[in-house]
Formats: sequence, C-alpha cells, structure tokens
Amino acid sequence: MTTSTKILMRLTGTACAAALLLGSCSSEDPAGPPDSPSDTASEEPTPTETPSDTPTPSESTESPSPEPTEPPTDTPTSEPLPDDPADYADALIIAWGVGDDVRMAQLATDEVVETLGDYGDVGGPHWDQTGHDAGARSVFVAYKNTDDGTTLELRLENETASAGDTQAVVEAKFNE
Repeated sequence: MTTSTKILMRLTGTACAAALLLGSCSSEDPAGPPDSPSDTASEEPTPTETPSDTPTPSESTESPSPEPTEPPTDTPTSEPLPDDPADYADALIIAWGVGDDVRMAQLATDEVVETLGDYGDVGGPHWDQTGHDAGARSVFVAYKNTDDGTTLELRLENETASAGDTQAVVEAKFNE
C-alpha cells in the first residue's frame, strides 16, 4: 500500500469518525435507534450544531502527520531471509538502496555494511545484477552502477545463504 493511499485512508477514516461524532453519518448499529428520546438528550450536538472547541473536518487546520516513507532502522525486518544466493545478494542491494540498516546487518557482515556505507549512505536504484557464479563454497554476485559504471562484487557463503541464515554476504569489492 502506498503512502498516499494510507494517508487517504486515514483522512477518510478521520472524516467519518468526526462525522459520526457530529451525528451526520449513518451507523448500521444492530441495536437500532435509542429506546427513547431522552437517551439522546441535548448533551450531544445535533447535525447542524458544532461545539466551539471541536473543529469540523473542513475547519480543521491540522493535517494528519504523514506515514514515514523509509522503513524504520531500529526494528528487525520481519521478512524472512532469501534462501537463493542471488536473491540474497539482491535483498542486500535493495536494503542498502532504501537505507534499511537493520536489514543490511541481517544480510551482511559489519565489514560489508561498512564498505557499502563508504561508497554511499544509500545505494539507490542504479545497481543492476550482471551475473553470478559459484565456486569453492562461495557465490559471487556482480552488479554494475548504471550511473557511473562502477562495478560491485559480493561474495556470499553458499551454505549460509542457501539456508537463509544471517550474514551470508561476507565480502564486497568495488571496481571503477
């Protein structure tokens, strides 16, 4: 769900909640209408009355705070780790691209995370996987930056990545 969809849903829900409080929305309450007129005495405003301290949705000057656009960096990502080495490497590139430090720490060693950070805080969308090759208990996955031509090679421990265990990416090398 996109951020703008979440905001629209929140605004719609807020408007309807305010309208319910003001009595202008209908409610399909299975209990039906109140038993007697005294149940809805003058304590509640009528649809045309608005308490002076409660702005209507159209009068409100405050807008709801927007949803964060970046994933939180202090809570673990609940998504399971991939068990295919090439997908595992891609997951690291994606986490780097959105600045998800927690996910990066799950996928790669501290040294790899530091190497990627030294190149740039956020990887961005410009890294294309150009190939992968297996050998001697490792899988090598290569990427090319479509902006500046830099290449990146990640080395993964094949057994660790195939099991979907943490920190399977153990080496990162940039070549310009």
